[in-house]
Parts: sequence; C-alpha cells; structure tokens
Amino acid sequence: MDNVKDQDVAVYAVWLPILGIDSKASLPTATNRFSDPRVRQYWDAKAQLGHAYSPILKTDEVVWDVYMLFDRNAEWKDKPPTPVYIMDKIGLEVARPLDGVELANELVRLRDSSQPAPSSK
Repeated sequence: MDNVKDQDVAVYAVWLPILGIDSKASLPTATNRFSDPRVRQYWDAKAQLGHAYSPILKTDEVVWDVYMLFDRNAEWKDKPPTPVYIMDKIGLEVARPLDGVELANELVRLRDSSQPAPSSK
C-alpha cells in the first residue's frame, strides 16, 4: 500500500485458519501488518471465502495467501466476483507469483483504466 497513494482504494484482508498457528487469538499480531486505514480486516473462522474462491481460481484446495484485484464495479451476488488480476504465494496456475511492486503497478493501471475520461470544455 506504500506504493499506492490513491485514497479511493479499498483493501480487504481476510484471515483464515489455515496453519496451526492461525486462530482468532493470533489476530492482533497478524493485523498489525497493515496499519493503512484503507485496509479493512476480517476473521473468517470457517475459511468460507477460501472455499468460495477455490472453483473460481481453479483449485480443489482452500484458497489462501492470494492477492486479487477487482474492477471497481465488482459485486458479490450469487457467487463471488471474478478477479481481474491475481497474484499468490501458493503456486496457483491462474496466478502470477506475488510481487508487491508489480501488484501496486497493476492496481494503479486498473484504477486509471476505470476512470472516466476527462471532460473537454
């Protein structure tokens, strides 16, 4: 988030109980990683989000350690929205390996492409 100065960006960090050390009790330590006020953090005790995204990201495993970008108009209706860009740390076939600088650049590119064209006067 340090590379993205735009305040019109929403980030959702969802913590799942994947590793043995992952628990609601470990949340205070985990959530300290993000001090940026644009980041909203949630605890998903049943890993429902990880299960919901498994078919979309073409895996039979619970999805975690995945960084997804969505179009500004994305909405969760009957099923989760499909991301327009995916990076991960777990080796999904549909994702690029996590690179924070590249992810920030892609976020800026996506934001710029969804901005309305400036009006001419």
